[in-house]
Formats: sequence, structure tokens, C-alpha cells
Amino acid sequence: MAVIFGRNTFVVTAPEVTWGVTPAFNTNANRVISTTLARTIERDGASHLSVSDGAVRRSYFDVSESTGGSLVTPLYWDSCGLFLKAALGDVSTTPSGSDFVHEYKTNTTDLPSFSLKLQRGSDANGMEEFSGLKVTSATIDVANGSEATISMELIGKTGLTRGSKITPTYNATAQQVYHYQGGQLTFDGNSYHISSMSISIDNKLSRRMVLGSLLTLEPDVTDFRDIQMSISLTAENNNLYNAMLNKTEGPVEVVFTKSGTTDTMGFRFQNAVITDYSDDIGTVGIIEQSVTFAALATNTTEAFRIRLLNQNASAITP
Repeated sequence: MAVIFGRNTFVVTAPEVTWGVTPAFNTNANRVISTTLARTIERDGASHLSVSDGAVRRSYFDVSESTGGSLVTPLYWDSCGLFLKAALGDVSTTPSGSDFVHEYKTNTTDLPSFSLKLQRGSDANGMEEFSGLKVTSATIDVANGSEATISMELIGKTGLTRGSKITPTYNATAQQVYHYQGGQLTFDGNSYHISSMSISIDNKLSRRMVLGSLLTLEPDVTDFRDIQMSISLTAENNNLYNAMLNKTEGPVEVVFTKSGTTDTMGFRFQNAVITDYSDDIGTVGIIEQSVTFAALATNTTEAFRIRLLNQNASAITP
């Protein structure tokens, strides 16, 4: 019997218009670093007392069907837009000469959903299709010496039985985002060389289980959404420490520039405050600062915005 390998795992996405209703899938696939996406059935033992003489239950019943899991992919300059929109909530596109400006914003709780085909590595019968997927949390990570990634926790409606293997088509011009393309972080009138950045988005989505079905209704936001940016950098002054003590508020931004082009990807908290700071000493060497910013909403602007400038007319097509 042939062994199944994880190599060449990929996903193909389809933005949904109606939650849980699968439309036509995109042509191009997205590469995968890791995933735990699956459809599972929770079962519980019957509570009646008719058991064997050894006090072992005679039956179980289905409690619920859960669809979801993690999906980690490389962050690309022009083929991760569907994931960014699903994580933040909304996007607008504006032509800019021969380029296009895509702005992904956290200005709604009506978070979009998508369907997805997952090809599970080399498995000849390992294509699994999921529908009604929403991003309950996401993290964008990049550190010195590494590639940028986007990690998502997804919850969905349901999935189909695994079927025949599919073959991927990739966007031949798509390029990954790398650490050396990052710029300085700006906050409170100062600029900082940072060595790592991690942006986390917790959308606080919850399943909605009801009588009459094993499946959830459309998941919805049930608490305050939480958006944070954690950075690390070499200590050069006490500006960030003082900003933490003084509860200084202001925009925080880091802009990446694609090598040899005018393409940019900017991550901006329209207003933010430092919620955690440390610069512990345990060496004769360089002191490192660790800082966490929490995004704040205002009366007129969204808390978090990703501004992407590229040549792709679509904000969500890979």
C-alpha cells in the first residue's frame, strides 16, 4: 500500500456570496505551510441505564459536526487578498495609474466567508472541500531572516467526503513577502528599526448551535474584537518605555516595499496604545525591547488597515 505524504499540499479558494453556498472556485491555488482543517463528528454516550452486565454503554449519539482548523500559508504580494479580507472584514480598490490600491479594513462585523478545496498532499483520494469558512483569528508574522506568513484559525459550516486528487495551477508572477523588504516602524513621531513583527486579529467568532441540525448557523462576532501588534527591537532609548507610562496614543505603521518595484504593503493601526513593554537585562550584551500595541477604533476611522499597492485589479483573486 502506498504511503501518503504531505508534500505538495495546497488549497483553492472561492469567495462566497451567501454563507455556506459554494460558488465557482478560483483558477489559481495557494501554497500551504501547514493545516489542521478537518470535518469531525462529536459523539456522546447515551445516558439511559440499559447497559451490559459489565456496565458498558450500548450506544452513542451524534452531538454536533464541527468543521474548521488552522491554515498557515506564505504571505504574498498579490495572491493572499481573499485571506486578508476574510480576516479584517472589508476591502476597497482604487486605480492609481497603472497600479491598484487595495485597502483591507476592520470596519465591519459582517465578516466574509469562503469555500475551499484542500488537496491533502500525495493522497490520490485526499481532496476535501469545505464551505462556510470564516476567519475567527489570524496572525501575520515576520522576523529578521524569515519569510512572512499568515496563520488563520477557521470555523466553517460543513465539508464533503474526500474525493479524487486535483492538480494545482499557481500564479506564475506571485512573489512572497520577505523580512528584508520591511521598513521602519513609526509611532509618536519616532521611527524604529525592528527585528520582528507579529500582528494578531481575534475576531471572537462563535458557532451557533440550534435544535434541528448538527451544523452551526452562520458564526458571528460575540465579543470585542482584539487587534494587537507585537514587536521586538534593540534598545536605543526610552521613548517607547515613556510612551507606555504616559499612555501615549497614536498611529502605528510598518510599510514593506517589494524589491525592484513600487509595490508596497502597509500595516497601520489608525490609533494605538502600548499595553505591554519589557526590556529585561540578563546579559552584558545588547538589551532587547519587547512592545505590544493594541489597536483602537475612532469615531471616523477603522482600527486596523492593510494598504496594498500592486498591479492586480482584483483585491481577492490569487
